[in-house]
Amino acid sequence: MDDTEENRFLQIPATFWTRGYDETLDLPALALLLVVAREKNWSAFPAGKAPEWYGRSADTHERAA
Repeated sequence: MDDTEENRFLQIPATFWTRGYDETLDLPALALLLVVAREKNWSAFPAGKAPEWYGRSADTHERAA
């Protein structure tokens, strides 16, 4: 991903907090949410690729799903 101004920040809708999602997600789920939200083209996120693509274990990835 290029380093343009548009790609430097991640926007999370206010409903994330107003609907209480921040209180219901555990840390692995929040990490996966941020990874998915960062992607501009949504696609599958296979656990087997998590270590290579995101630097986290497949086990952590599966616990977040």
